[in-house]
Amino acid sequence: MSGTNLYIGERMRTNSDFLRLDLNLENPVKTLNDMNEYKEDFHYYDIIDGKEVTVNDVHLTACLFFRDGHLQETREHLRDCISQYMALFGEHITWGFNSKNRRWTEKPFDKLPSFNEILEERKDPDDVIEWFVSAGNHKLMQEAVPYELFCLTERDWQLENISQLRFRVDRADFFNPDKQAVIINLFNYCVHKLNPYFAYMGWGTAIGYEKEYGFDELNQCKKFIGIAVPSTWDAVAMHHGIRSIDWWTYISDDLAERIGGRNKLLEQVTAKSVEHKLYDNGVLLIADEVPQLLPADEPIPQSYLDVNDICRPMRNGHYGSLRLMNEYDGGIGYQTFNAYFTDLWLRRFDDPNLWRAFPQKSKPDITAEPIKSETGDVIAVKTGEVCQQDGRYIYLDEYDYNRGQFRYHNINEYDGQLIDYRQYVVLKKGDIAPYFIHMDTNWRTVEAMEITWTLVEVL
Repeated sequence: MSGTNLYIGERMRTNSDFLRLDLNLENPVKTLNDMNEYKEDFHYYDIIDGKEVTVNDVHLTACLFFRDGHLQETREHLRDCISQYMALFGEHITWGFNSKNRRWTEKPFDKLPSFNEILEERKDPDDVIEWFVSAGNHKLMQEAVPYELFCLTERDWQLENISQLRFRVDRADFFNPDKQAVIINLFNYCVHKLNPYFAYMGWGTAIGYEKEYGFDELNQCKKFIGIAVPSTWDAVAMHHGIRSIDWWTYISDDLAERIGGRNKLLEQVTAKSVEHKLYDNGVLLIADEVPQLLPADEPIPQSYLDVNDICRPMRNGHYGSLRLMNEYDGGIGYQTFNAYFTDLWLRRFDDPNLWRAFPQKSKPDITAEPIKSETGDVIAVKTGEVCQQDGRYIYLDEYDYNRGQFRYHNINEYDGQLIDYRQYVVLKKGDIAPYFIHMDTNWRTVEAMEITWTLVEVL
């Protein structure tokens, strides 16, 4: 495994440089057999047409969020990344969604238009490039599979969306030394090509395309804190912060502006002795030698907690829902990743015991009303100041520079809940309050603004 060349921006390192961490778990996952010891708790199946079909599983998942997906040059870089994945794992790909002519129809892979055909058809910057291919059977949409690739670019007219590339690889491949080197190289190749704003890689839930299995997804994550839940909603919500951390968490220099820039990020990384690697335009935070499932009833490694502490001020404090409620939730309650459970999941490394307890919703939704001290003063913290109170904070007077108006917020007449597009952040005592980043329409930093964050919920 050592001696395999890997991309790190314009420089090269060897795979052995990535794998020098000591684990502090009771039962760390180091081999495929170690991971499969937990299989009965993360692998779900259903009987479909008399056959046992996997409907939820765990495999290695990487997600990259990048800018300028409306530009031809970036789309060509995206093509290079997809071609690389297909060269390595394309033998497993058997079907996909046909997005040509704006129709999403599942078809065998050999009946799909090629990615180059999609690029040729959609040259307009205001058009979208989308491609989805998968292992498995296009007539068995319930099946969860080990290989999958998906991309979706933003349109030029979209002011705040960001483009995304997501790929999945069989967990068994990660524990094969030769294939592990290939996977790591693929991730770094994509970082090199796409210059992402944010990226992550680790164990991710693999679920089919039937809504009733959302119960299993939530149940799976109740048992394992280290399983990520990929969601296309990230691309819409990321202008107000990232969602979470993972085994590998890539922070671009632009994203690091939220906490004062690359040098400030590296100061915290060094102070906490977090394993990391430098890229030309970002920093990769490495939580452990091998991605961990993190069973909910076991202690969480300090390395994961440290990465989370560093990234928390860059996190979206009011994300919304990873998954929408559907007909299978009717009459049952909060059983899938609605906004309430999503918020708990995002904060699982802030307070693992909160996620372990997994309480039902018992308090009203956020009202965005400022909280006052005993003396009647509004509790707030300014950029650069040390937070003194665990809680959820808001930028009350956020202005949308690209639309030329203040951010919309109002009470929904239908259900009485707050609709709020202002930026929130969750801070713990000792955190440094972040900057607000005024970005242009192409996600470039115009100004890192010092603002006041107002407490609206004690956590």
